[in-house]
Amino acid sequence: MRFRRWRLRLRLRPQGLRRRRKSGAWFLALVILFAVLYQTLWLLEKHLHPTLVTIAQTEVKKIASEAILEGVQQQLKMGGDLDRIMKVEKAADGQVAWITINQQVQQRVYTQTTSEVTRTLHHLENKPISLSLGQVLQSNILADYGPRIPVEIWPKGDVIVDFEPKMESAGVNTVMVTMMLKVHAEMSVVVPFSTEPTVVEAKIPIATAWMMGDVPQFYYYNGALKKAESGSSPQVPMPQIKMKGNN
Repeated sequence: MRFRRWRLRLRLRPQGLRRRRKSGAWFLALVILFAVLYQTLWLLEKHLHPTLVTIAQTEVKKIASEAILEGVQQQLKMGGDLDRIMKVEKAADGQVAWITINQQVQQRVYTQTTSEVTRTLHHLENKPISLSLGQVLQSNILADYGPRIPVEIWPKGDVIVDFEPKMESAGVNTVMVTMMLKVHAEMSVVVPFSTEPTVVEAKIPIATAWMMGDVPQFYYYNGALKKAESGSSPQVPMPQIKMKGNN
């Protein structure tokens, strides 16, 4: 009887050792699997995240610029008011002398454009976009395939609206003066595990005037010396931009 029990113990011991060895092998395999998975995710985060942010910022700038243009389009309906926003005057020699800005119209454009552009940009919060993994990998073949990565757009800060005159040659002995509406907006691009700031700027022409003469090299705008798009003769007197509130 004792002999049989001893043989039974000998038989059971190897089986227990095999079970412990198998469980140890499974545990080691899981550790290796998690290590490989962690390393893969770390490499993807390190190398793909900058590309994801760059592509997302490009898409957001495009969408935000369209929203800004949509908001400014409402101001173009002002028609006659915009025609009176600037007045180009000549000196005795027939050259451009100065540009007068109508402050009343200017303030109206400031207020309405800021309100309209802010409204259109805030609507983007309800229109999240998504990028495919193929786009992030910059693959032409897989550009439309793979899981979608969500990207959210949040307006950040106040919209800044400003005027910027632009003078350039429009032909022989002709100067084109264009009043540009400059819109500056700050956005936040929200991608997985990151929020990146993005600046969106747009310049939209809102009023144009043509004058006979040459384009000066320099002119003054709000007390600051500016360079024209294309200067022709340094002898041409520098026009001075003045501010006045009359219509």
